[in-house]
Amino acid sequence: MFLRDKARSINQYGRITPGRLLFALILYLVTLAYLYPFYIVLIMSVKLPDELLFNPLALPRNFHFENFAAAWIKMEFPRKFLNSFIITFFSTIGIALFASMASFTMAKRLNKFYSFLFYFFIAGLMIPFYMTLTSLMKLMRDLNLFNSPGGIIIVYIGRSLPFSVLMYVGFIRGVPNEIIDSANIDGCTPFRTFFSIVFPMVKAVTSTVIILNVLSIWNDFLLPLLTLTRSSLQTIPVVLRTFWGENQFEWNLTFSAFLLSMLPLIIFYFILQKNIVEGIAAGALKG
Repeated sequence: MFLRDKARSINQYGRITPGRLLFALILYLVTLAYLYPFYIVLIMSVKLPDELLFNPLALPRNFHFENFAAAWIKMEFPRKFLNSFIITFFSTIGIALFASMASFTMAKRLNKFYSFLFYFFIAGLMIPFYMTLTSLMKLMRDLNLFNSPGGIIIVYIGRSLPFSVLMYVGFIRGVPNEIIDSANIDGCTPFRTFFSIVFPMVKAVTSTVIILNVLSIWNDFLLPLLTLTRSSLQTIPVVLRTFWGENQFEWNLTFSAFLLSMLPLIIFYFILQKNIVEGIAAGALKG
C-alpha cells in the first residue's frame, strides 16, 4: 500500500521507473531503521523486569503503564523538568540575542578590527571543548558559579557563540546595505535598526540556531553533572542515571524515564515543525 501510494505521488511528476521505486523503498527502510530504537524503548517501558530479562524484544503480555508513574515520582520529574527548562530557555535566548547582535556589527562594519573579531570568534570552533574543561571548572569555582543555574547558563552561551556567530554572519551579510542606510537616514539608532529591520529578516537562521541549541543543551549531561551537584538543581539527563548503578538495574523504569525525558522535545518539535523545515531549507539554500 505504501509503495503504491508513493508510486502514485511520483507519477504526478513523471513516469514511474524502477529507479524511483527503489529509491522509495530505500526511504521506507531508512525510516524503519530510525523508528526501531523508539519501538524498543516504548515496549520496554511498559514491561515488568522479568519480561525484559527473558523476552526483551517481544510485545508485552500486559501493558504496565504504572512504570511511568513510578519513574515520574522517583526522578521528581516536575522539579527536574523545571530545572532543564529554565537552563535551556535562558541559554537559548541569550545565545540567539548575543550572537545575532555581535554578528550584525561584524557583518556590516567592514574594517580590520571587526574582521579580526569575527575570526577570533570562529577560532573557538577549532578548540575542542573538553580541552578547556579543567580550566573552565577552576574558573567557575573561583567565581562561585557552582550550583548556580546562572553560572551554567553563562557557560552555555559562551560555548555556543562561535558556531552561532558563524551562522548569523553569513545571513546578515546578505541583508542589503541600502535598507540599513535608509533606516539610518530616517534617524534609527543601531539598536532600533537591528531589532526592527535586520533581526526579523534573519528569522530562518534564528529558528535554526534555537533548534540546534535547544537539542544540545536539553540533552547535555556532562556540564550539569559537574557544576550542579545539589539534587534540587539537577537536570533531567543527570537524574536519569539514578535508575541504574553497581547493584541495581531498574530497566523498565529507566526506559519509562527515557520516554518522559523525550516527551518535551517531541512536543517542541511538533509545535515548531514548520519553522524547523523552513530553517533547514533556508540554511541549505544559503549554503
